[in-house]
This record gives sequence, C-alpha cells and structure tokens, in this order.
Amino acid sequence: AAERLFAVAEHIGDWETAFDTLEKLKVIQSEYLVSYQCKEAWIWSRRLGQYERAIEIYDKILEEHYLNLDVFVQLIGVLQTVHDIEGIKKRFVLMMERCKKDSAIDDNARLAYEIGLGKISLLNLGSVPAAIRVYRAASALAPDNINLHQILWVLYEAEGEIDKVLEEMHEVFF
Repeated sequence: AAERLFAVAEHIGDWETAFDTLEKLKVIQSEYLVSYQCKEAWIWSRRLGQYERAIEIYDKILEEHYLNLDVFVQLIGVLQTVHDIEGIKKRFVLMMERCKKDSAIDDNARLAYEIGLGKISLLNLGSVPAAIRVYRAASALAPDNINLHQILWVLYEAEGEIDKVLEEMHEVFF
C-alpha cells in the first residue's frame, strides 16, 4: 500500500506525501533503504531542482555503502549537471582512498576510478601533469594495458618529455 501511495504522490507531484511515504518505506522495507534514499535524491535533483540536497543524500549513502558503484555514478551525474568539476574530482579521490583501504575492492574497480580521475584531470581541469600522475597509477594497476601506455605516451609528448615517450613506446612495442 505504501509503495502505491508513493507512486501516486510522485505522479501528481505531491512531494510532501511522497517524501513522508519514502520515510515510512525506509523503515518498513529496510532491505531497500539505499534504493529509497536514491529515489529521494533523484526527486530532489530531477523533479525539484534541489541539486545540493541530492548531493548531500548521495554523499551520506556513500559514507556507509561506499562500494555501491550505482550510487557513485548517480552522484557524479548530479555533479556534472551542476558543473561541479572540483566536486567530481574530490569524490573520485575519496573513492580511490576508500578503495585503497578496502581489500574487498578488486583491481578492476580501482583501475576504473583511476582512469575516471585521469579523464577529469585532463579534460575538465586541463592539467596534463595531474593526468600523468593518475594514468601512471592506473598503469601500475594494469601494466599490460596498452591503452594506458598510449595515453601516457601522448601526455608525455604534450609535456615535451621525449625520454618518457620512448619509455612508453617500449612498453607498448616490446
């Protein structure tokens, strides 16, 4: 009954009832807590345009459930909507710090975060040296990944570090 009430309240835009019902659902069906919290954040951002409130909710979820990549992706989406590049970078760095502390996170997840931060450093912050540092860390996680070596090759070339370009070429071809 509560789920139906929530759906109707959301459909007609009765946000007070929708939020009250979500709070009840969080207690009644606690196994879906994160899902209901994400729904609440989604309403704040997409329906009400209250992006800061949504960001607070996603950050709170990730404090406790930091391995939840779906929540992380949703948070990054809201941060992209408000063009908060520094906020995105901060979340990637925080996530990588959490990854380093948790042995349950595999190298593929760590690699994904490193590559994401590298792209942000390069494309949004315009920092080639920062991108080089991040891609080197990613390359250390996946030394056989030719794409990472090629990216480093191009970045080193942009910085005029020809000796480093040759090192990366050696990694790719030999």
